[in-house]
Amino acid sequence: MPRLPKSVCHEKRPARARKLEPLVAGHGRKPDNLTTTTAVLNEVYRERQAQAKKWGLQDHPDGTDIAYKGLRNHYQMVCDIHHTTGKGTWLDILMEETYEAFTEENETSLRAELVQCAAVTIAWIEAIDRRKP
Repeated sequence: MPRLPKSVCHEKRPARARKLEPLVAGHGRKPDNLTTTTAVLNEVYRERQAQAKKWGLQDHPDGTDIAYKGLRNHYQMVCDIHHTTGKGTWLDILMEETYEAFTEENETSLRAELVQCAAVTIAWIEAIDRRKP
């Protein structure tokens, strides 16, 4: 498995340049067909509809806090180590992104981090689907 550059995990660049291009591109392969992404997004949409029907409109507090900084730094380090040694996983990337979001107290930054979490999650689902015969 080719090694990913350290920047894949947490370099501060736009999300598409920093995470999605190397991940979705499959380390040199052509990016997935957009119909695959659309199919996953349709599943996510249906799940959101089911949640809305079951729970209604929800407006919980964010609950983010800089207190998660230590865990964020830990998962950034784990992600970097695993990817530079060729053992990186989707879990590493998603945990790093998730804990980045957990530390954000600014709504604009939090939203951007959550979009990155969603994008990584969708890329992971697409990877699972590619394993199917």
